[in-house]
Amino acid sequence: MDAPKTRSLSFQSVALAAAAAVAQLLVALIFVLAARGTDPESLGRVVSMIAIGVTLAGIIDFGSNARITRDIARGDQSHQSISRQLMTKILIYSSICILLGLLFGILFDGSEIWPCAILAFATITGQTLQSPIRGLRRAHIVGIVMLIDRICVLIVFTCLTFSGVDSASSLWISLSIGPIVAAIYSFVSTPKELRPSLRQWHAMNPWVRSVNFGASNIFISLQGLDVTLLKFFGGATAAGLYGAVSKWTQPISIVAGAFASASAPFVAHAGNMKDAWQSMRRAVWMPASAVLIAILIAISAPVLVPILIGDSYVGSGHVLTVLALAAIPAVVNQTFFVTLQNLGRDRAAAVILAVIIVVQLLIIVLFGAVYGAMACAIASLVSQILQVIGFSYLVRTELKKPRTTLTMTEQMKIES
Repeated sequence: MDAPKTRSLSFQSVALAAAAAVAQLLVALIFVLAARGTDPESLGRVVSMIAIGVTLAGIIDFGSNARITRDIARGDQSHQSISRQLMTKILIYSSICILLGLLFGILFDGSEIWPCAILAFATITGQTLQSPIRGLRRAHIVGIVMLIDRICVLIVFTCLTFSGVDSASSLWISLSIGPIVAAIYSFVSTPKELRPSLRQWHAMNPWVRSVNFGASNIFISLQGLDVTLLKFFGGATAAGLYGAVSKWTQPISIVAGAFASASAPFVAHAGNMKDAWQSMRRAVWMPASAVLIAILIAISAPVLVPILIGDSYVGSGHVLTVLALAAIPAVVNQTFFVTLQNLGRDRAAAVILAVIIVVQLLIIVLFGAVYGAMACAIASLVSQILQVIGFSYLVRTELKKPRTTLTMTEQMKIES
């Protein structure tokens, strides 16, 4: 049977952006429902635990998903080799998450930390089984996967709360079930030769040539600890005020992220910035529309927040305004970062990202106790502005290069 025809970048970007926008609006709705059903302190604790789980998933992945996606797009490895790497990875991270769950349960008996291991397992499973689909340039299928995930989360959350389960517990349980259900659909949508399987399997290192991707992943994951640091230095109430609206800007960044994600295999194939731009320019209206949405949210936030989640979260309105302003340079940064990774500048991009994220977290540590939730928002804004300056410099150097497409061997030499 012939392989499905690859859809155009414009179609894939639009389809993924639309699905991602709806999916993230569902996330915002879920957090609104959770905030209305609990107090800021309880919400702050569960949001912190969720952040730890997502961070663990990013650390365990260590860039392997991004590297596998690029290898599939370039045809650098056989499908059988990729399948074996995926199976090895699943067995390893499953064991790690089980051990972490038991360890947290023993060391922090009676605490609310241990579910982060379940969240980490669910998150990394969903992401791992998406990587073959992304590498085959089927971003529109990834959009369907995302919708299945978030719709399932909403359904489970609603059923649990109606059954009498408290909102905080319902939140983390539903966020664990959604990615697993979506992962099943990803598995079914993947060609058989790329599916992870124990048949004819032998161990293969899934993290080979993932160092630069992994370093970036770790720091991006550490960035998710902002609310956890805020809870520690500013208190659970400040973390709750921040966590209640921190997801509201994700529909903005996810639209730009969808554009960047769909562009990645096309950029890798082009091999240089000028040719890559030829593929990307027809869909550039998408990140532009995300910037417009960010501006509208920034203006309406002080009025919108108290209406949606109540007067007890009135302080979150100004926090959302700053987060929306931070989302504007973030739109540009997502595209720049993914483009640089796929043009062989992943090491330089990783260094810039790492330094800036450290600065962001230090701002929270130093000013969290004084400014509370606003310290987290300001740290995010500063981080995004610094990133756009650093990445713009790298992109400018790429634009000056002649139109030469690197072979995979040459690309590997640059990354080593």
